[in-house]
Amino acid sequence: MSAQGKHRAQPHTWSSLIPSIVHNPTFAITINKVTMKKIIAASMLAMAVPAVSQAQEGFKFGIKAGLNMFTVISSDEMYYEEANGTLADQGFKLGPHAGVGLHLGFGRHGNSSLLVDALFSMKGHTSKYTYNDVDANGDSYQVDAKEAVTRMCFDVPIMFRFRANWGMYSEIGLYTSFALATTIRNDDPYMDAFYLEVEEESYRPLDLGILAGAGWISNGGVGIGLRGSVGFLDQYKKWDNPNDPFDLSDAGMTWNFGVQLCGMYYFGWDN
Repeated sequence: MSAQGKHRAQPHTWSSLIPSIVHNPTFAITINKVTMKKIIAASMLAMAVPAVSQAQEGFKFGIKAGLNMFTVISSDEMYYEEANGTLADQGFKLGPHAGVGLHLGFGRHGNSSLLVDALFSMKGHTSKYTYNDVDANGDSYQVDAKEAVTRMCFDVPIMFRFRANWGMYSEIGLYTSFALATTIRNDDPYMDAFYLEVEEESYRPLDLGILAGAGWISNGGVGIGLRGSVGFLDQYKKWDNPNDPFDLSDAGMTWNFGVQLCGMYYFGWDN
C-alpha cells in the first residue's frame, strides 16, 4: 500500500466537529443571544412569581360594607303554619352592615389566611299574621297585622379562608354577635307600647353561630363576598302573654339565620 493510501482522509465524526463548531464566531453569537434571552426570561419569571404569591402574606387591614338579609327559624314548624288560630308568615329583614377586617395570610403563596372582622350590622326579621276577633256587637272580623323586629348588632366573625391563584376563595368560621338595641314595630291595633317594650326586652342580646362563604378578591385588594350564617343560641326568652296569639314562646327554639353580601378593600394587598 502506498503512502498516499496510508494518509487517506478519514470521515468526520461528531467528536471531531464539535470543537470547530463551538469555536465558530457566528455560532457562538447565536448561542449567546438565545442563552441570554432564556436567562432574562427565567429571571423575570422568578422575580414576578414571589411578588405575586407573597403579596397577600402577613397582616393586611381592610374595610367592608354590604347588605344583610336575616330572619329567625324555629324548631316548631307547626307554629309558622298555624298557632292558636293565627296564621303566621316569617320574612327576612333587610339592613346594612359596615366595619373593618384584619387579614393574616400564611402558608404556600399566602393563599391560606385567618380573618377577624368587626362589623356593625342591622339584623332582625319580619312577620305577617292574621287572626279573627269579635267586636263589641259580637260580630267576628279579621285582623291583618305586620311586625318588624330590628336589631342593631356588633359582630365579630373569625374565619379561615383559602384563596385560589385566580382570586376565588372559600371560607368557614364562627361568629359572636351582641345586640346593642332592639326595636319592634307592629301595626296590630291591639298591641300597645307596653307590650312592645316587654317584647323588646324578651330578645336575648348574645348570639353565637357558624358561617361559611365564598367570593373573589383581585390582585389590587378589591373584592366581593357572600356569607351565610346560622345561630346556635335561642334568641327569645320564653314568656306567656294570654292576649298575644303570636307570642314566640309557642315557637320552641328560635335561631337567627341570614346571608350577607359584602364589598371589601384591603390596603397594601399587592405590596
